[in-house]
Amino acid sequence: MGAGRMTLGIIFTHNENWIGGTYYILNLVSSMTHLPEERKPRLKVFCWKDSEFEQISRTGYPYLEKCLLPASGLVEKVANGLGRKVLGRNLVGQRFAADTVDALFPATFAAVFDNISRKVFWIQDFQEFHLPELFPASTLTRRDKVRRRLAMGDNEIVLSSEDAHNDYQQMFPGSRARVHVLPFAVTHPDYGTLSITALREKFNLPEQYFFSPNQFWQHKNQFAILKAVKELKEEYPEVVVAFTGKMQDSRNPEYIPSLEKFVEDHGLQHNIRFLGFIDRKDQLGLMNHAAAVIQPSRFEGWSTVVEDAKAMNQVIFASNLGVHKEQLGDKAYFFSPLQPAELAELMRRLLNEPGAFPRPEFHYDRRVRAFGENFISIMERVVGK
Repeated sequence: MGAGRMTLGIIFTHNENWIGGTYYILNLVSSMTHLPEERKPRLKVFCWKDSEFEQISRTGYPYLEKCLLPASGLVEKVANGLGRKVLGRNLVGQRFAADTVDALFPATFAAVFDNISRKVFWIQDFQEFHLPELFPASTLTRRDKVRRRLAMGDNEIVLSSEDAHNDYQQMFPGSRARVHVLPFAVTHPDYGTLSITALREKFNLPEQYFFSPNQFWQHKNQFAILKAVKELKEEYPEVVVAFTGKMQDSRNPEYIPSLEKFVEDHGLQHNIRFLGFIDRKDQLGLMNHAAAVIQPSRFEGWSTVVEDAKAMNQVIFASNLGVHKEQLGDKAYFFSPLQPAELAELMRRLLNEPGAFPRPEFHYDRRVRAFGENFISIMERVVGK
């Protein structure tokens, strides 16, 4: 688009069914507020609602432009789906001009972006490579087709961890794409003025509680915590774990009822608190004052929960995934996601001696700045600036 400030397209949607994706873009834009003035790009925000642009605006980033996307009708979706299958391209629909932006992130194959030549795609993780049993066959086929198209084409791909990069290399050994590893960092809204006493009263929580914020998807492995609490309950009848996150798993609709049944069958109603999807500031306030944050997931690409806890120097009990160790180094306490007794032992130690788990120091401001700087370096290379 010529000399001067680079213009980047950013696709953004608010989606409570995958709130991690929403937070990712908000955190990315926030990280760019720390860039030197001359490196700050103009951001053209492609979104579907005015309220979504307002969310982005609250980051305080100075160079924003709203671009509302058209809603696709059924006929357009069917025609383009057929066109991509038969001809490898979309057939109908509005398209932005080639010079609308210098580059687009996180890019999609939607018809509206067909004319934009520089696209940078984000692959969040390769969960289907490790846990294929959690996916319908149609989803596995679709993911493989899309990701193989990306890997084998002349494309730019962002991954969030070296762990994901290792998966990528195993899955696509003949890849032609250029791959960039970009770990993300989080920027929090100001929750420091919230009263923890008022929050505990609002959510009916005791002074001491453990906290596990996550989507309620099967691979997030909330069962490990329930089983650990079952083991601890007789010795510590007042142990409490609070969970947040939208209680919906479209891939495995039996998962949440099975959690609720386990709680009822084992009389854990006093110990387990499912709070649902709550206000972000409330969530962070509860996290900051918890005895520890528990992340029991069986798989992650780069965990937002872990980054949230790091940003507040909170004690973390995390499953011993390679990516968690990549994120945390030696500043966390690890357990096997398949061995709830190991988690129960960590919780027991904390309940017996809270001082045995001092809060770590992550110097997190540096990570936030690095996120913005590394992202803009990738985009500058792609654009050729």
